[in-house]
Amino acid sequence: MALADVLQPVAGNDAGQLYTAVDAVGAGNAGGYLTGLVGAGNPVAVVIVTPGTDDVGLHPRVDPIVGDAAAAYVTYPESFWPIIAGNTDPLLGLPFLPSVKTYQESAAVGAAANGAVMIANAGRESGTFVYTGYSQGAEALGDAAEAQRASLSDKDWIVLVSDPRSPWGIKATADRLPALLATPLMGLLGVENNGARDPGATIESDGQDGTDPHMVSVIVVGDPVANTQWVWYRPVASLLVDLAGFVAIHSPGDGPYGQLDCQAPAGKPLLVTNCDAPTEYQAGNTTYQVYDTYHPLALLTAQVYDAVGLPYDAADLADWDAAAEAFYPMQHPTPGTALVDGVTEKTEPAGGSQTGPQNELQNEPETAIDAAANALVQAGSAGRHTAVDEDGEVLVRSQSGSARHGQAGEGPAGPAAGSDTSPIGELADDSSGTDSSGTDSSGTDGSAAGTSGPDISLADSAADDSGAAREQATPEAESAG
Repeated sequence: MALADVLQPVAGNDAGQLYTAVDAVGAGNAGGYLTGLVGAGNPVAVVIVTPGTDDVGLHPRVDPIVGDAAAAYVTYPESFWPIIAGNTDPLLGLPFLPSVKTYQESAAVGAAANGAVMIANAGRESGTFVYTGYSQGAEALGDAAEAQRASLSDKDWIVLVSDPRSPWGIKATADRLPALLATPLMGLLGVENNGARDPGATIESDGQDGTDPHMVSVIVVGDPVANTQWVWYRPVASLLVDLAGFVAIHSPGDGPYGQLDCQAPAGKPLLVTNCDAPTEYQAGNTTYQVYDTYHPLALLTAQVYDAVGLPYDAADLADWDAAAEAFYPMQHPTPGTALVDGVTEKTEPAGGSQTGPQNELQNEPETAIDAAANALVQAGSAGRHTAVDEDGEVLVRSQSGSARHGQAGEGPAGPAAGSDTSPIGELADDSSGTDSSGTDSSGTDGSAAGTSGPDISLADSAADDSGAAREQATPEAESAG
């Protein structure tokens, strides 16, 4: 479909000052993420895309979302003074000179461009519009939607991907730091300390007549922009994991954010392990879609393998993931850790269900899952259990149903520390060769037993406690590790 047939012209865009138009991109990807989101019976007329900061990975990431729809790409600086010039042509090519806009100034330009499109297309009788932004572009789009909520309706979908203002994101985290520390430091970089986004800020009506826009916030676990990892008593490890997440999750266009349609690049394993059924929460008129992937340190290891031309597969990723989890358990987004009020489990999906390859646990027959559930044994902090499957393998299950990472502040779940099967297994060893442990915010301990092997074991307590817990399991359940 031609863009001119569905998108009303915007004053001041004669030379693409506000957006550039592409009639169709990502051919062959129609029926992917957006179809699952808005429903197959609700075809998308146009996708308005706001790129991220200096977004060189834009098309590998956004093409599967756009599919065969007409698209408009918002034009704005994409800069982050004093380190990234983006689309700006800086004086002498130096991004730290005043000719480059700060992050917040750049985002404001993107917000104004989105607002102009929203105003020009307000009141249309038909046609589903999807606005999507990534990172800085998500902040710009979200701000525009809040400012122009009167121009939006239930025909509009606002998809914020890796929003820095997510309830678990970097701005929400910074907002909880002492104001005398965070605000001045962020101000020096031209970044506003504006905290988490209000999930109901785009509600114009009473919320009952179905005229408000659909807000969707997409988060990949371990992306430090939307799911910042921070444990106050492990600052160095937290920063290491966040840096790995920025390099391996947030930055690459063909990384986890480029696989929301359950399609991996040829010859590579799928990096999103629940793309067919993301965990969903809700607050206001916002749906939070949480996609799980491998631990940032595991994905960073995969990038090293790619760089030197070494092969690896999903089993390797699983081994690296388990070892990294033993070193630093990931903090998943949950309603309890959201830094806004009112976040709850979502009972209905945001749109139609997606189709795609299932992860290994979801491929298990229902009877096997039931058998594992019957063997659940409470151990350590609330919401964390040990279950033994029909093969005697110990599974780790959490409140969200994920078999991958633990919830915020929980102990590690992974292979024993010191396993020589993983290139990053050594991270889990301590200097004496004894068990490694850390104390979470709830006061429970997480320990990694010092044995070898890829089996997943629960380590929320000391070895004696683990033995006691196993004695409570069904006779058929065997201990792993």
